[in-house]
Amino acid sequence: EFRGNLFLQSSPKISSVQSQNKVKPVGGNKVVGLNSVSQKTALKNLLIDRYGRVETEVTFDWLIVPSSVSMDKEISSIAAKLTSNRGHIGFFKPGISLKCDFFILHKKYIIEYDERQHFTIPRDISLSLYPDNLNLGFDIKDWRKYCQRIKAKDPDPPYRDEQRAFYDSLRDIFAAQNSYHLIRIKHGNYDWESKEASKTLLKLLK
Repeated sequence: EFRGNLFLQSSPKISSVQSQNKVKPVGGNKVVGLNSVSQKTALKNLLIDRYGRVETEVTFDWLIVPSSVSMDKEISSIAAKLTSNRGHIGFFKPGISLKCDFFILHKKYIIEYDERQHFTIPRDISLSLYPDNLNLGFDIKDWRKYCQRIKAKDPDPPYRDEQRAFYDSLRDIFAAQNSYHLIRIKHGNYDWESKEASKTLLKLLK
């Protein structure tokens, strides 16, 4: 089961999505000066146009922060490594339901829109511990490069970077374990208000 905010199109345009292709960011590397709020709104509207129904701020029964004793090997190793990184403890809160940005029910697509604060050294650490056979809807090598280059820091609270990295890892791993396809989109890689945005979306989704 899931819970979230529902957005519908009056006349849904639901059709199969083309096979995934490598999409180059507009302008080579990134688009500068884009407003994240308007970009997420534009992306949501594109998803509605494409699929007719989009849920936002979605929670799932399976996407709940586990306690230390209930973590599997992969999750436990990520938590331990993040704890040892800067010595922060207590950065995850067992029992909390994590939210996801967008959800396409009939495709089982979860879409996360990652802004600058998601690209940190702790996130790079967590990504380095993912199992090789994990089904991901983004290029983990690219995400690690972004983390190593951007090195964003959020000091409020002091453990926020570890917390965000751990929660993002739970989303990635639990989605794959429950047969959902989680796709990550980096803010600034594409302009979702451009004329080419709908074509870009088709290439990103499969």
